[in-house]
Amino acid sequence: MAGRFGLGPHVLRHWEEQGLLSPDRLPNGRRRYTSRDVLAVRLILLARSLGFSHAQMRTLVCGSSDRATQRAVVAGHRAALKRRIAELSTLLPVLTHGMECTADAIPDCPHVAALLPPDERSHPSDHRTSSASATIDDLAQRDFSITFTETWISSTESPHEGR
Repeated sequence: MAGRFGLGPHVLRHWEEQGLLSPDRLPNGRRRYTSRDVLAVRLILLARSLGFSHAQMRTLVCGSSDRATQRAVVAGHRAALKRRIAELSTLLPVLTHGMECTADAIPDCPHVAALLPPDERSHPSDHRTSSASATIDDLAQRDFSITFTETWISSTESPHEGR
């Protein structure tokens, strides 16, 4: 069965140890996988690609949990994925600027200081006294991901003027 899904046999044994699979045993001790086990492996692979933990997968795949519990696990994970997708989508302009930046190195980019979170270990007087320091102070007071993106987008509108 492992070969059917491009997995090593040790993966199926691990999932069995984790309580995700429970194949029947033949008299000689070999595992006998049923169509229900095949479905379970397909569900485990999908759940793994979606980032579910083994405990969450057990709740969803093993059928020992009631449907309300399964729905709650799916709803919670869906909400977490939506937050992560939103967070990652705000970072796409950062990557775009990183690819298009004309600075010789990232630390040389005049916009990079404004994009970094404040270093809580440093003293406020240690920050540079450029326009970036005002943005850094602003970052400390507002939600970092929003400010980070706003700052990066505004910095990419006319990158490296005067260079």
